[in-house]
Amino acid sequence: MSPNLILNRCFLLLLSVLIFVSCIKNPLTSGTTPPGGDDDTPEITSTGTPNGNPVTKTIGSSGGSVVSDDGKFTIIIPAGALKDNLDITIQPITNEAPGGIGGGYELLPSGTKFSTPVTLSYHYSADDINGSSPYFTYIATQDSTGQWTEDVLNRDLDTVANTVSITTPHFSSYVLASSVHFEFSKTQFKEGETGSIQVMQTLTKKDMTVIEDEDGTLLPALPIHKKQQVPDAQVGHWSLDDMGPTTAEVGTISGTGANVTYLAPDNIDKNQQVKVSAEVTGTFVAYIKKKKITFDKLILVGSVDLVLDKMSFSVKIEYLLAGTNTCFIDNFTDGATLEVDIDKGVVTVPPEKIQNQNGSATPNAGPDDSGTGDYCTFKQGDVGLVNIISGAGTPVATNGSGPGARDYTNINLTQSGTALPTWTVVEAGGATSTEGGVALPGFPPVFRVVIWDSVQVTTISSPTAGTQGHAASAKITVTPIH
Repeated sequence: MSPNLILNRCFLLLLSVLIFVSCIKNPLTSGTTPPGGDDDTPEITSTGTPNGNPVTKTIGSSGGSVVSDDGKFTIIIPAGALKDNLDITIQPITNEAPGGIGGGYELLPSGTKFSTPVTLSYHYSADDINGSSPYFTYIATQDSTGQWTEDVLNRDLDTVANTVSITTPHFSSYVLASSVHFEFSKTQFKEGETGSIQVMQTLTKKDMTVIEDEDGTLLPALPIHKKQQVPDAQVGHWSLDDMGPTTAEVGTISGTGANVTYLAPDNIDKNQQVKVSAEVTGTFVAYIKKKKITFDKLILVGSVDLVLDKMSFSVKIEYLLAGTNTCFIDNFTDGATLEVDIDKGVVTVPPEKIQNQNGSATPNAGPDDSGTGDYCTFKQGDVGLVNIISGAGTPVATNGSGPGARDYTNINLTQSGTALPTWTVVEAGGATSTEGGVALPGFPPVFRVVIWDSVQVTTISSPTAGTQGHAASAKITVTPIH
C-alpha cells in the first residue's frame, strides 16, 4: 500500500474518532427524538463456519495469552483461571451477526469455564469500522438457539490502540458488531459505476437511551435485533471528501435520508479513497466500563475506493521444501517471476514475462547424519517443482460487499516437467545411486491477485511432502507496477 493511502486510512480513522468525541455531551437527557428502531425482535442466524487457520496453545495454572493467526483477536487468561494445562484454540469463523463487521472467532474447547474471568480483546482496523464508530462497536456472542447478544455496559474501548475488550467466564463464539453504521452495496468503484449506501441500526429506541430493566437493574447483555434502516428524517448532510454531495473529482451522492446512491466520476486517473460522511441526529448512549456517554448526534465517516480500469502487477513465487534427501535435512528452494495485466476486466499473463529459476538446496552436499557413512550430493539443473509455462486469470470478481471488499482475479498456472529434486548417494561401501526425481504437480497451481494499489503477501501450504516428511510452502508476493 502506498504511503499516501496509509496516511489517508489513518486520517479517516482518527477523524471519525475526533468527530464522535466532539459530539459527546454530559449524560443528561437532551429531549431530542431517540434513534433506534421499533422492531425489538431478536435476530437469530446460522452459526459461523471456519474460514482461517486455527491457533492452539497450551495454557496452565500460571495463565497466559493466545493470539489468533491474523493477530486481531487475543485471549488473556489470568493466573489461577485454570487448574490444569489445557489446549486453547482460536478458530477463525465467518461473522453472521446482524451488523457484523470484520471476522469472527470460535474459542475452543467450547463451553470451557474459568474460575476467574478471561479477557477477550478485538483489534479493529479502519476497514472494520468503515462507516461506523468505535463507540458503537461491540463484541457479540451467539447462544445455542442462534440468538445474538452484546455486552454494551462492561465493554472496554481503547481508541488509541484500536481495541474493544470484554471479560467472560466461559468460551463460545465471538464477533465484532456495530449497532449503527453505513451499509454499502459495494465499496470499490470503476468509472461511472453506482452503488447504494444505507444507514442501518440493530438497537431499538429503548436500547439506545437506557440499559436497565423495569426494576432499574442494569442489563450488561442486550439482544441484537434485526437490522433496520435509521428513519430518513434523522439522516442528512451527506458529503464526499468534505466537499458536499456533488463533486466533479470524486463522484456524486443522490437522494436524501438514510438510503442514497453513490455515482463514481466518469474519469478516474488514479487509485484513491473517497471519504463519505453523513449526520445522524438523536440521542445516542454508549458505555465504556459502565461509564455513560451521551451524544446528541453522530457523524458517521466511511470510505469507498476508486480504482483504475487498467493495472499491472509483478508476481514473485518463492517455493520452500525441507528434507528432500535421506542423508540430512536440506532446504530446497525454487521459484519464478511473472506479470499479471488487467485491462477493463480482461486478465492476461504475458508468456514472455514468465521467468523460472533454477532450484537449489542448502546444504547441497553432506554425510548421512545417522552415521551410516552414506554421502548425498544435490544434482544441479533439474526442473524442480516450479516450472510455469503459462497462466490464465479468472474473470474479475468482488470479494463481498462489506468494508474492505475489493475486486480480485485468481491466476491459474500451467506447469510442466516438475519433480522432486535429484540427489546422488554414495554409500559407505562405494556404491553410487540416485534418489528423488519423482514427478509431482507444479506448485502453486493457483494464486489470487487483489486489484488494488498495495503489496500483497500470502503463503500457501502444499500437500507435497519431502523425503523426510516435511511439508512445502510457497510465498507469493504481488506488487503493483506503477
